[in-house]
Amino acid sequence: MQKFFIFLFFFSLTSCHHHFSEPLPEISLLYSFPTSDTIEITLEFYTQGYIAIGFGTTMINSQIYLAYKTPTGGFTVESVHAGSHTVPIADPIQNLEFMFGTRDSKKTAVTFRRKLNTENSQDVIILTGTPVHLIWAYGADDTLQPHIAHGLHQVTFNNSEINSLKKIILS
Repeated sequence: MQKFFIFLFFFSLTSCHHHFSEPLPEISLLYSFPTSDTIEITLEFYTQGYIAIGFGTTMINSQIYLAYKTPTGGFTVESVHAGSHTVPIADPIQNLEFMFGTRDSKKTAVTFRRKLNTENSQDVIILTGTPVHLIWAYGADDTLQPHIAHGLHQVTFNNSEINSLKKIILS
């Protein structure tokens, strides 16, 4: 059943457009480089539901990190691929390290780490100093139903200082 919900989420990512009368609340990505070959990413979204970020301009052929609160109360972050407008496929090798997740009455946040180059052909190589497109989306709850907002943002990861935290506003 979970793959069905993920399909609905990613299908809606490119096929639905929401119009808001008010600006979106701040959606941010914080990152640092704990080592020269590892990036640590924190996603902070003002939602009580799932959050996702991917590499690319559309869901097709993009690597996406999907985070949500599990029925047991913990959090999980999964690396999935969306090859087309069909059910995205969980990567057979999860080359990320989940650090922690939190949720309060307004915001959901998760932190994870991964190597810049995981040496896995299914993973995007994160190049520093080079612009990359990120897609993002979030839902109202953790059932992975169609998102309530989504967007596209171009970022350039800069690893000039190890352990220096940088913040990018995506919304």
